[in-house]
Amino acid sequence: CDPMRLATIQMGVVTVLCLPAIVILGENFDGITPELLINVTYMGLVGTAFILVGMNWAQKTISPARATLIYSMEPLWAGLIGYLVGEDITVWMVAGGLLIVGGVIVSSLQPKKAMAT
Repeated sequence: CDPMRLATIQMGVVTVLCLPAIVILGENFDGITPELLINVTYMGLVGTAFILVGMNWAQKTISPARATLIYSMEPLWAGLIGYLVGEDITVWMVAGGLLIVGGVIVSSLQPKKAMAT
């Protein structure tokens, strides 16, 4: 399918499903400010749309096992970037990320065929 169309549909569905969370969770909304518009635009265009289009395009060109491995790296990259911007990272967080990636690697390995003797 067309990566741009798929990314647009994905973003639209997520937006529609997440909007009620503002009311349900009682989020405080102080109004539209220039800083809010800049952040929403950046996260919408760069942080989400660009990445979704790239992922959808790349998924067509690589094997499913490789795509799964790349997707599993997300918690490690998120943790690294979070650490670089000042977030506290615990040993348990690092262990959890490594377990996720390790589990995906183990599950994507092809078992060796039994040797005929």
